[in-house]
Amino acid sequence: MKLVITMSLGVGLADWQRQGILKRETVLYRKRCREATVYLLVPDRTIGPFREALDPIQALPRPWWCPILLYSLIGPLLHWQVLWGCDEVRCHNGPGVWTSSIARLVFGGTYVVRFGFIWSWDMARRGVPMWKLLPVLASEWIACRLADRIEVAAPRQADYLRAVHRVR
Repeated sequence: MKLVITMSLGVGLADWQRQGILKRETVLYRKRCREATVYLLVPDRTIGPFREALDPIQALPRPWWCPILLYSLIGPLLHWQVLWGCDEVRCHNGPGVWTSSIARLVFGGTYVVRFGFIWSWDMARRGVPMWKLLPVLASEWIACRLADRIEVAAPRQADYLRAVHRVR
């Protein structure tokens, strides 16, 4: 079995390390390595300092020439040889949904969308202009439609997804 996990837009292994949550955030995926080869699509350019903490997860880093936003759109295509034939695609958090949606559309597999942080909800609460909010709402809506399963961290998040994206 091959499992591909996409990280949040602009939040990488270096951020997790700096916040002291790298081991906590990867423990579930390391457990999945017993039954699957696990790949983590990350926005980091280098993964050397994190290799030991990730083992046996295999990180797929961003090339030096690719800006983070562009990588969030073409990252799955850049790593096509690894992602080809994947059995499951997961997004780790709300800001990574378009990357995982692209991976799911191109490579197939079961699609699990995990919302530990709902980007549009946060943006709306902060009063972000609609022209910035709409693309995020659209990407969440598409991900919810493509998803085989949606996971949330709190019941209020499920209520929000039902109200805004008409998730059942």
